[in-house]
Formats: sequence, structure tokens, C-alpha cells
Amino acid sequence: MAIFKVMTEERTFDGLVEEALANARADRDRILEAYEKVKSALDTANPEQNFTMGQTATKLLEQLNKANEQVVRLAQIKERRESKLDDKKKSSGPIDIDDIKDLVEKQKLEKFN
Repeated sequence: MAIFKVMTEERTFDGLVEEALANARADRDRILEAYEKVKSALDTANPEQNFTMGQTATKLLEQLNKANEQVVRLAQIKERRESKLDDKKKSSGPIDIDDIKDLVEKQKLEKFN
């Protein structure tokens, strides 16, 4: 029962990460599209409009930077999660009889020294 719960939590976590990643990518696409429109408007705008368009372009670039940071953070979170899962799998691997014998020998030596 516990194994099923862990597997379900992993899928839920992965699903949430994938959903957040898809949202961040969609945000980036939407922002880039809006930025391209503002950029082309800057070419044809008069100096007064350039000021307003420049501020809008700056805000869009800030939003794009935030979306990019989200993607990086999600990748870091996912990597840490996978690393922890790999560590759990390694630590719960099969027991080697030679390792047990070595451990017993080491304890015997420590006891007599």
C-alpha cells in the first residue's frame, strides 16, 4: 500500500511540474508575441509614443525574464527530486553477502583493538 502511495505522489509531482512548465512556456510565447508587436510599433511611432512603447517593452521583457526564471527553477526542483529518488533506489538495493562479511570482520577487528 505504501509503495502505491509513493508512486502516486511521484506521478502527481511530475504532473504538476509538467503543467507548470507548460504554463511557463505558454507565458513566454505570449510575451514574445506581444513584444514583437510593440517592437514593430516602436519603428513607426513618434517620439511621444516611443516613450510609452518603451515602457511597455521593458515590462514585457521583465515578464519574459520571470518566465525564464520559472523554467530554470522547475528544472532545478525536478533534478533535486530525481536525485533524491535515485539515492533512495540505490540505498534500498539488494544486500551483498560480501558487504555483510566485510562489515562483520571490521567490527571484530574494532572489538579486539
